[in-house]
Amino acid sequence: SFRNSVLIIDEVQTIPKPILSNLKSIFKQMHKYMGTRFILVSATIPHEISNLPKIELSSEMLNAYLLQTQKQISNAPLDTAQIPIDKTLVMANTRKKAVNLFFEIQQNNLDKKIMYISTGIKKKERIQMIKDLQEQSDYVLVSTQVVEAGVDISFSHVYREQAPLDNIIQVMGRLNREGINPDARLVVYPTDGIPIPYSPL
Repeated sequence: SFRNSVLIIDEVQTIPKPILSNLKSIFKQMHKYMGTRFILVSATIPHEISNLPKIELSSEMLNAYLLQTQKQISNAPLDTAQIPIDKTLVMANTRKKAVNLFFEIQQNNLDKKIMYISTGIKKKERIQMIKDLQEQSDYVLVSTQVVEAGVDISFSHVYREQAPLDNIIQVMGRLNREGINPDARLVVYPTDGIPIPYSPL
């Protein structure tokens, strides 16, 4: 079934780095002997495969895309009382911080839809929650990195705890995905100095 086929691998940055170089060799052999072509998709291409050929977009197409999906980015402290209730994502680096933020935001908005999602919730329930969110508006979703990549939801506002740049770029992919919100905003708020789950480097 791989002969002369096109294999699309999305979110390629989630492949463990130790196997990427071997995987690249396998892809080359499959292309050589079976004619298989590969499309690797990611907002953050891992260094191990960064020298593979890339599809170049015309400047007109790229500019049109960037104009439609523009985002405002700022770095500011998190004021939970000022978070808009409008397809808003608030992301913390740990479950404990996310739970605390959830209760704090919920306390300020007792009559609003405030939800919490993390890997602590069963996968089947998480999938259903994410599916339900696609049809809703006027909510705040408080989460860990579980919705950072591979989730097809378009948020109007994202508040993300300080993290490595690759993670910030990934969560930006959840912001204004449909290109309908010219005021889409990402706010990176300061961390408390505890690097978990990221190394100090």
